[in-house]
Amino acid sequence: MALVAWSFFSSVYKGYTDRAAQVAGISGASSENRSVYKTTASALYKDYETNEVATDRKIGGAIVEVSGTIASIDKDFADNAVINLVAGNEFLPASFLLVDTQKAIAGTLAKGQTIVIRCQKMIRIIGSPHGTDCLIVN
Repeated sequence: MALVAWSFFSSVYKGYTDRAAQVAGISGASSENRSVYKTTASALYKDYETNEVATDRKIGGAIVEVSGTIASIDKDFADNAVINLVAGNEFLPASFLLVDTQKAIAGTLAKGQTIVIRCQKMIRIIGSPHGTDCLIVN
């Protein structure tokens, strides 16, 4: 149930952020000039749990690089690959929606494996960190 709600919200949110970027004139903006905010899934969960506003301000417009242990490898209702990392609450993992080109790589991963994921955007949905437009770094 939570995965369905998360999938629906992520699609709506992605459409909203894509449109906001177009309106702001930053569609297709290069990520080369953005800083990288590095953290773990557990630390990100704890930071959001402590203070969501402060965490979003700390991340700012940075690309977010998150390391952690894979809790599950799923697909959402739109057939997008989703990687969930252990994050401090077994019922609310940190979720990362991969870009389409990463689906084949996601198919080679296994639960319990440690990975690093880099996302263009990070938010908190239903108490859990959620990254969009993500790439598997290693």
